[in-house]
Amino acid sequence: MRQTTSLMMAILLTIVILSPLSFIGGSHQQQRAQQPSGTASDEFTHTVLCEYGTATWCNPCVYAHHALQNIYDSGDYPFYYVALVDDTNADAHKRLDRDLNLYGFPTCYYDGGYQVVLGGTTNETFYRTPIELCGQRSVPNITLNVTLEWLGTAVIRANVSLHNEDPDIYTGHLRGYIVEPVSRWKDAQGNRYDFGFLDWAYDDDIDLSAFETLNLSTVWDGNDHGYGNIGRNNIMVIIAVFNSEQHIGYSDPPENLHEFDAYYVDETAAARPPYAPDETPPILEVVKPKDHALYLFDTQRRELSRNMTIIIGRITIEVNASDEESDMDRVEFYIDGDLVANFTEEPYIWEWSTRAFFKHTIGIAAYDVIGNKAETELLVWKFF
Repeated sequence: MRQTTSLMMAILLTIVILSPLSFIGGSHQQQRAQQPSGTASDEFTHTVLCEYGTATWCNPCVYAHHALQNIYDSGDYPFYYVALVDDTNADAHKRLDRDLNLYGFPTCYYDGGYQVVLGGTTNETFYRTPIELCGQRSVPNITLNVTLEWLGTAVIRANVSLHNEDPDIYTGHLRGYIVEPVSRWKDAQGNRYDFGFLDWAYDDDIDLSAFETLNLSTVWDGNDHGYGNIGRNNIMVIIAVFNSEQHIGYSDPPENLHEFDAYYVDETAAARPPYAPDETPPILEVVKPKDHALYLFDTQRRELSRNMTIIIGRITIEVNASDEESDMDRVEFYIDGDLVANFTEEPYIWEWSTRAFFKHTIGIAAYDVIGNKAETELLVWKFF
């Protein structure tokens, strides 16, 4: 028995050591420039960007999540961050795996890899110090302005104005992160991420002559990318200008040589659409069961001429809910006034398979993040 236990422990240890995408407790911080901490925000040379590599199942990531939230909310620094949730978004995974050579979760890449923090810790200083170090970098004199327009029904226009104020040619790469400030995805403790990455607004090389201004505009349609339910008051674009000078970055301790090509960020800016007060309830549609229909074991058999719905056997209740101004918060299912299911993300589907006879009421309530509510009821006759 003791030999079997030792063998299993050895196998588990080997898996952990060899796995390139492990989750990591504790913290490892790389500092390539040893400036003192405590940098005042008015001494920053530019706005700092953090790309935060995380996964919904990662428990140590919760510490990094909370720290970044607190730092951003404090307003202590010119600073933005993006949550690249690896297991929910293919483009986030590509950025972490292909470009940043992710070693484990969580990892925070500051300014494209100028500073890297690996692991989760409750010590907020580990996440603050890299911001201060990045803020002291010498950067080209680049001016960046961003505006975001809401064109309706999950369609936005992102406008960028970039000016080279130096007498030298500037070459680099422009990345535009479309994010939800209150993300649809949640961390391992069930907390919604902040600034969850959805898609790219820009992912393009740029070239500016001396003193040249570059104006760009792009339209992004969330309906074409599986995000037709985004809300006007919960969408944002973060634009970062990466320079073209290649450096060697590490996404784990340098002695392990887990390298990536690091291109540092010279400027960051962000914008949201003009806020629109939201007093409109969500759009709510009961897809199944339909009114005036007969269902036999979850299948619609016929329409009924009489004002009634008859259900024989189990039934899958399916609802569509969306909100154009704000994001959805939750959809609740009721049977005869009793809450039986609560969903915070799509799909809004629940199977009613308990015993029930004669007349019952199916109630649906949908709430957006502002608190606006839509509700409907359906009277059914059920025999099961």
